[in-house]
This record gives sequence, structure tokens and C-alpha cells, in this order.
Amino acid sequence: MAQETGIEDIKDNELQDNGIVSAAFIARGIKDTQSAFRFVKQLPYRRNGDKAALCVVLGEGCGTCSTKHALLYRLTQEQQLEGFELFIGVFRMNGDYAPKLRTVQEEYGLPYIPEAHCYLKYNGAILDCTNERSSAADFLPQLVTEMKIAPEQAGDFKVAFQKQYMQRCIETETAFQHITIDELWAAREACIRLLG
Repeated sequence: MAQETGIEDIKDNELQDNGIVSAAFIARGIKDTQSAFRFVKQLPYRRNGDKAALCVVLGEGCGTCSTKHALLYRLTQEQQLEGFELFIGVFRMNGDYAPKLRTVQEEYGLPYIPEAHCYLKYNGAILDCTNERSSAADFLPQLVTEMKIAPEQAGDFKVAFQKQYMQRCIETETAFQHITIDELWAAREACIRLLG
């Protein structure tokens, strides 16, 4: 099972102006790796307007697991930092993950909602910068699959990956055979609204 790591475990390098993402952090007075990670982690969790824009998180002052981790991963690439990988994982999101989701589970008659989550791995350990409270411990016990991705796959590809997994659940798990993919996606969106 994967372990978790924290921002304090990252090698703290001074940021070099090696690309568009590095320059955007430096322009905001952020001068080192750990400060960049802390800055992104403390930004509010909200969907961004243009998920494909590299620096949308910095421009809008918010982000999702996808946009925040894609940005941080691109920063590590520009800074030539070793040991970082970007992942999508699907976990079983339910009332144990967040008690307020139980109402959605009951409304749709589901044991859980398959949720895709983006995160980084640093030297094989999970680093989750989704929000100030985020931790791998929140989803790791319910993680069912994961795959390494490139930053440009954190948008539409992530959605397609999640919907493929949902469709598999509908086709293979008895508890999902009463629901369509559109209904399951609606349940997921209801959960995301509650979490936001």
C-alpha cells in the first residue's frame, strides 16, 4: 500500500525561471519549491474556467485536485526535480469519506460513488495538495485503481477514465445495475457540490 508524504519532505530548492509556470510563481513572490506547494494547497477548492490553461490556478486563485496537481507537476518538470509523478486514482466515495454524502447515497441507492482523484507521488509516496485538510488517508483505504498521467490528461482524459470505471461498475456490480451512467454522474456531481 502506498504511503503518504508531506510538503516538508520535498527537497526545498530555490525556484529558477525555467518556464511559464516557474515564472508565474516567481512573479507572485514565491521563491522556493515548498512555498509553491504550500501556496497551492491553501488555495480554495473550486472549479476553474479553463482547465487546460497551465496557470489558471494562480490566475483565478483556486483550483481542483486536477488543476492544482497538474500545475505543481509541471513546476517540478520545469525545475528538473526528480521523484515526482502525477496520478489519477479512482476511489469509493461514500459517507465514510464525508458524512454529508450519505444523503446522496441514499437518494440514488448506491453503496458508493466511484470518484476519480488527481494527486502527486513523490518518491512513491502520495502527496495530496487539493486543499488545506486533504490527505491520502482520506481516500487511500478506498482506492481501487490508479494510473500515471501527463498534466494534459488531468482534464478531459480524467473524466473519460472515471466514466469508463463507472460503466464497468454498472455492468459488473449488482448494486449499480439499477442506475444509468448519466444518473451515476449526476450523483457524483451532487456529491461534488456538497463537498465544495
